[in-house]
This record gives sequence, C-alpha cells and structure tokens, in this order.
Amino acid sequence: MRLAAAFAAAYVLCASPVLALGQLGDWDVSRGKDGHCSASMGYKAPDDGNAEYFVAFAFTDDQMMIVLAYDNWDLKEGTVVAADFYIDQELLVRQSQWTAANDKAITGNWEINRKLLGALRSGSTITMATPAGKTQFQIPGVAEALRQMNECEKKNPKG
Repeated sequence: MRLAAAFAAAYVLCASPVLALGQLGDWDVSRGKDGHCSASMGYKAPDDGNAEYFVAFAFTDDQMMIVLAYDNWDLKEGTVVAADFYIDQELLVRQSQWTAANDKAITGNWEINRKLLGALRSGSTITMATPAGKTQFQIPGVAEALRQMNECEKKNPKG
C-alpha cells in the first residue's frame, strides 16, 4: 500500500499495536503498548480511482481516538482541520476539531458517550465535510469491532 507509512504514523498515535487479537471481517483488533485496545481497517475504493482509506478507533480511559486517512488529502502535519462529522446521515458535531497527523491522516479525540457509540454501532459510513469537500469512509462491521474492543478492554484492564 502506497499509504502504509502514513497509516502507520497515524496508527502509532492511536495505540502502538503490539498484540494482534484477531481479524473481524475487515477490522484488525489489537492491544497497544499502553494496554488499551484498538480496531483498524484499510481499503481501496475502486469508484475513487483505487484511493486508499483507513479508519482506526482506540480507547484511552474515558476517551476514544478516531484516526481517518485518505489517499487524496494533502494536509500539513499539525494543522487543525474543522469538519462537520457525520455518521451515516446524522450530523454528530458541526465544525469538529481534528489534527493532521501527517499529510494524509487526521486524528480526533472524543469523550466516550452513548450518542457517539450508538451512532457508530449502527453506522455504515463516516463523512467528514469541510469547505474543500466531503470525504466518506465505509465502516462495515464496525459494531462488532467496537464490541471486541470493549471486551478486550474488560479482559485486560490497565493499571
């Protein structure tokens, strides 16, 4: 994958995986050096010139980090990206704040709450809408990946 380095850099921010716990459909679930669990998936979109997409979620105590990477983004590392954040057609946050991890990836930290988890569990897409346009990420099977992450966290609590 041409974006493997960009994905890896963003994913390191997410959880630094050291223990792969399994594959759930398109999702990889793993435990990071910090003891927290994460789920990630990448895919190519034939209808977008085989552009590569990457999505990762990681728990960090009462927070969830979301990493989104897209082949056609050209970002400046460290810049703040404001985007309307949708799951399916539901606008979760207008002008949410994300940080460019590198030229292809953004990260966002979210308080874990019922609205976010409920929308994700029933969702099939994440859409980021900026003045430059919309980018839609497919998240098939995300409910099972989140369930597995939760089980992972319960089985091996930190501290």
